[in-house]
Amino acid sequence: MNGWGTNTVPGVVGRVRFQILGNPWSPWYDAVNTSQPIAPVPGGSITVQANPQRINTDDTLNFLIPPAFCMGDVIAHVEVRVTGFDARPDFPGFSESVGAGSPPVTFEPRRTLDLRYVRVNWGGTTPSDATCRATLLTAVPLLPTPMAFIQPLAGTGVVSGGASTSSRRDDLLDDFLDRHDCSSWEAATEFLGSDCPEDDGAIWVLIAGAFPAGSQGNSRHIPSDVCFTAPNDGPYAAHELSHCLNQIHLGVPCPNGKTAPHGDAPGAWPGGGLLADVPFDVTANTTVRGLGGKVWDVMTYCGTVISDGSDNTWPSPQRWQQLWDYIGA
Repeated sequence: MNGWGTNTVPGVVGRVRFQILGNPWSPWYDAVNTSQPIAPVPGGSITVQANPQRINTDDTLNFLIPPAFCMGDVIAHVEVRVTGFDARPDFPGFSESVGAGSPPVTFEPRRTLDLRYVRVNWGGTTPSDATCRATLLTAVPLLPTPMAFIQPLAGTGVVSGGASTSSRRDDLLDDFLDRHDCSSWEAATEFLGSDCPEDDGAIWVLIAGAFPAGSQGNSRHIPSDVCFTAPNDGPYAAHELSHCLNQIHLGVPCPNGKTAPHGDAPGAWPGGGLLADVPFDVTANTTVRGLGGKVWDVMTYCGTVISDGSDNTWPSPQRWQQLWDYIGA
């Protein structure tokens, strides 16, 4: 804009509608900027910058596709408008509206994950049901599943963490694995009276009340259907859930001084495990800024929660594809 209007355009609003090819158009939906939880905001606007940056959440108008339209081949029609730009006492300002359509995007079905949480008194603290649900809900956007069924594990109250050590954690995982899975020995001796549990198809997630220094999450096997994680940290829970979904570590030397053991070498992954693009957290309705604008793959140990409350790990495109293939339709 060559300096005119302070090089910005305030009060820019937008709306979008969707069409599954061959079907009627949806209603119009407003942008979701500033909403929490994420949802259309009637009349919500942004200030367009001369050089918008993808890392800044509100440098763009952001929209949410309703779940009913996330199937088949879908096109979008976006309309953006401004009213009274650069208005002055003797000038009503400029008003303009522009629209554009998208090429078709094809949605493919994925299996909905079934998650059951177990509250573990750990470090002298017990997580609430709300904390457990929130932990898993913030992990779901990091996994290629449309949603998740999240419930407490039936018949299980609060589990004592005892000494809150790694060995106690592993004992708990072993106990719940035995409750969840029918071992080959149990299957072979069931006719003699062995108790062979029926698989409920869910992943059981043991969630600690608090993580004192030295505590660490774990999945007893890879893949698995039982894991142990920290509270109030979606990317941490997604890391452990990804182990359950057959993902191993990526051994990137992280800025926090940690390197995930027993996994792939960084050179085996595009960008060495560093994401080239900016992730968007639909739970928090914000971009994931990471440390210095850098975000690493979720299976590294770079997952430090930073000052703005976001994490600096997220599934890289290659990780997403591996999870996508494993979860299946």
